Amino acid sequence: ERVMTAGASLRPVEERLRALTEEQYAFLDMAELNDRCILIGPAGSGKTTLAVEYARRMSTEGKSVLLACFNRKLGEWLAGNAEASGRGSIVAGSLHKLLADRIRKSSFAEEFRKNRDHPDLFTELYPLFGAMAIDELNERFDAVPVDEAQDFRSETLVALADAWTRGVEDAKIILFGDYTQQAIYGT
Repeated sequence: ERVMTAGASLRPVEERLRALTEEQYAFLDMAELNDRCILIGPAGSGKTTLAVEYARRMSTEGKSVLLACFNRKLGEWLAGNAEASGRGSIVAGSLHKLLADRIRKSSFAEEFRKNRDHPDLFTELYPLFGAMAIDELNERFDAVPVDEAQDFRSETLVALADAWTRGVEDAKIILFGDYTQQAIYGT
């Protein structure tokens, strides 16, 4: 039997990693040319890395970016990463925290607080009150990349992305998700 050396056994892995990197750069180039994109990939394929890189690139071009995700811990990491970039034009975090912050600053805060026990708080009230707060605060972004997009209802993403980009010329909305294995709502 022939024994394969470590270098020879790693070569196919390295080639695949290089190909994936080339695919990732190709996606970033494609996203730059399109106003709406969806990147679908399995866990570990680099979707979050691409979302962060996309936000960084847009920010360095002087664009305002809202980088959102579903998971609270990932949102905290994204927010820390955005702050560490020092550019100041990336707002990042979990979507529900971002919405809660905007609702708290709006005239809808008291009405929202009264409905905190509603059974559809996260699926209906946060998006509804959040969209109204975004409009009232007139907060707009040039780009809205959303990581873990499979975990949101499509109606929620459409309404909020529209609210955050309404009236912005050439606004970009990029969704990153694993729609085959991890979709919470199955849609």
